[in-house]
Amino acid sequence: MSAKTLGEPAGRALPGRLPVLLMIGPIAGAGAMSFTLIAALMERTGYDAFWIGLNGAAAALALIGAAALGPRILARISANHLMLAAIVAVALGVTLFPLTSDYALWTLLRLLLGFGSGASFLAVEYWVVAAAAPERRGREVGFYALAVAVGMSSGPALIWFTGVDGVWPFLVCGGLMALSLIGVALAWRSAPPANATPPERGRLLRFFFTDPSLLWAVVFFGAVEAGAFGLMWSWATGVGLAEHEAIGVVVALAAGSLAFQPLIGAAIDRLSPRPLLLAAAASCAIGPLCAAMLSTTPAALYVVMLVWGGVAVGLYSISLATLGGRYAGADLAAANSAIVVGYGVGALLGPISVGAAMSLFGPNGMLWAVGIGATMYFSLVIWRSGTRRA
Repeated sequence: MSAKTLGEPAGRALPGRLPVLLMIGPIAGAGAMSFTLIAALMERTGYDAFWIGLNGAAAALALIGAAALGPRILARISANHLMLAAIVAVALGVTLFPLTSDYALWTLLRLLLGFGSGASFLAVEYWVVAAAAPERRGREVGFYALAVAVGMSSGPALIWFTGVDGVWPFLVCGGLMALSLIGVALAWRSAPPANATPPERGRLLRFFFTDPSLLWAVVFFGAVEAGAFGLMWSWATGVGLAEHEAIGVVVALAAGSLAFQPLIGAAIDRLSPRPLLLAAAASCAIGPLCAAMLSTTPAALYVVMLVWGGVAVGLYSISLATLGGRYAGADLAAANSAIVVGYGVGALLGPISVGAAMSLFGPNGMLWAVGIGATMYFSLVIWRSGTRRA
């Protein structure tokens, strides 16, 4: 089905943007904070990078599983009830982490965290897109992406105050997750109700073929964010930058993801998705080349990272807003689930491919891997230009 499904339930407009910020900001912040805390805990316990990475892969797999089951869950319960259950599960799960040193239990908890995080992102994205007015959907999705970026940037900053030792930082992380319940409460009455019927089986995977430019944009972004951006510190120090300069690189990436989202959201409401996707893909192909050329000039490198970070996140925003304009009801839930699955696949494969490229070709192998991936995605969008839609 390529058009919106008429007559499907949709929630009323969200009561302002504050609930969105309070819903997704703490979730994103707690997720980013937990990555560092869990890695530090496992490292102190004696596990090396392989076992820490394997534990992280369990979370990515669980996130994919949550997204795959999402449409059927939303056919039975409303988005606010799904959010409530997911938030409570993740908040409890993260606080239990420091109470054990058993790797098997850690893996089970990481599965819980991944599944709960995936369910919460799925619910709030479905909620935001379903409630947005068509003429403002791009700007609302842009604000949603901004709220995620605020959380991703501010959550890890709490570690400066909590440290990584003991139970206390995990309790703060769980409390940050629970903070999102305020946003859920403020917007409770505007939540989309449960869909009358679940989407047909196999519908989720079909989006990768019916809307390939949008879904593969999300896969590519997931790979870049989890792979390249996650290893940016290693790249910066590997090419000879001082620690304070490497911090500047990471900060520039985060600042770009914050600054560009309102602009991208406004562009989504005014332009068709194809030129936006082409521009974003071209930027992601050119950005690594510029970074390699300017690695000895920190000030110019920061500008490149600012643009690269902002435009890369735009791939997700463009896809989410565009699919929200094409589908409604159960089909919209399935489309949102496909987006989360796509991100999870990228987040699973990105660190593996980027890490392998860096091992084989040195620090700049990361840049070449991203550049090749961006070029391949750019070619896909060009190939799809002969069709009616991206």
